Amino acid sequence: MKILFGLYAVVLIFIVFFTPNRYRSYNRLPPVYIIPLQTTISGLHRTPGEHFWPYWMGYIGNLAGNVLLFVPMGFLLKALNSTRSTRHIVLLGTLISISIELLQFIFKIGVCDIDDVLLNTLGTLCGVGLWRIGKKIMDR
Repeated sequence: MKILFGLYAVVLIFIVFFTPNRYRSYNRLPPVYIIPLQTTISGLHRTPGEHFWPYWMGYIGNLAGNVLLFVPMGFLLKALNSTRSTRHIVLLGTLISISIELLQFIFKIGVCDIDDVLLNTLGTLCGVGLWRIGKKIMDR
């Protein structure tokens, strides 16, 4: 599990910091969104003239991607230390997500958005849930 977690961490770092679509040219500081759900809700209102399917695939892909990116975090952290409480593991996932968002802001990579933290936290919680389901199946 430690090796899997290490591989996951490398993939996470690559996706978050080194994929080509992460770099944008900002004249000033990159945008920071600190009002919870503001960007998620505003994204529900597509700009007139944008093509329907590409827009919604991108919107849903962003939401699902932020959740799915952290599912392994919750699963592997719980697998590595099953005695830790769900609350503790979800808090750790949240702190890691906050750290990533702050590093994105500092290094001007991507956008610093509280919605990403919320979605990543949900992903961590889902990962813990999957671990629990898997444990119940294995215990039978």
